[in-house]
Amino acid sequence: MTQEELLNVQRFISRKGYELPIYFPQMQTPEILEENSIPTNYVIDANGKIIIKETGAADWNSKKVRELLNGLIQ
Repeated sequence: MTQEELLNVQRFISRKGYELPIYFPQMQTPEILEENSIPTNYVIDANGKIIIKETGAADWNSKKVRELLNGLIQ
C-alpha cells in the first residue's frame, strides 16, 4: 500500500519492470494507525481493538504469537 501519487507509482513500477499489485487507500488512515517507523505491524481483533503493535523486526512465528492468533480466530 502506498500514499504516493498514482502517476508517480506507475512510472516507478514501469521503469523498474516490476509486476506486482499496488494498493491505494480509499480513505484516510485512522490516526491511531499512523506510524513513521518501518516496519510497523498490527494485529487487530474482530472488534477493531489493536492486540499487538510491533515496530521493527519481530518473530511472528513464535509460540506466543501463534497461540494468540489461534485464540483470536476461535
